[in-house]
Amino acid sequence: MQYIFTMFFLLFIPNISVSGILGGPDNYDACIVDRMKGMDKTVIYTVQKSCEREFEVILKPDQKKLIHIAWSTSSSKEIGVEIDKNESDFKVTKATLAFSKTECGNTKDEDFSHIVDVDFSDWIPGRGPKTNTSIKFDNPHEFKCLRTKDLYGKRYR
Repeated sequence: MQYIFTMFFLLFIPNISVSGILGGPDNYDACIVDRMKGMDKTVIYTVQKSCEREFEVILKPDQKKLIHIAWSTSSSKEIGVEIDKNESDFKVTKATLAFSKTECGNTKDEDFSHIVDVDFSDWIPGRGPKTNTSIKFDNPHEFKCLRTKDLYGKRYR
């Protein structure tokens, strides 16, 4: 019976942070440890999904490949970036992007020397999560290639 109640709680009431009110876990790892206490290890996947809804995590490659970030030079001092495809189960909250002055087909890892963190965590009333922003650079027109290094997000389904 406890198993059924726990599964119901984890699956259907994921956004209620009772533990936050009562001084529970404050990060993803602590959430896993806290929710697995006394539980059978077969519920780990359900617990992980529940904690991913509550805390920001770095996206794994299988989720990361379902997201595409497009970019363009939007002005003389800015580069516009936009999440133009997100087929993952996560709302992107932050991205670490690397820019190169070399054309994409000819780049090496060391060419991506301009690294920036971009925040997508804002919620736009009536529209949902923020999916675009701009980055200020002195001379954005010199960049020729973008690589997404890391994506962070919260599970929403």
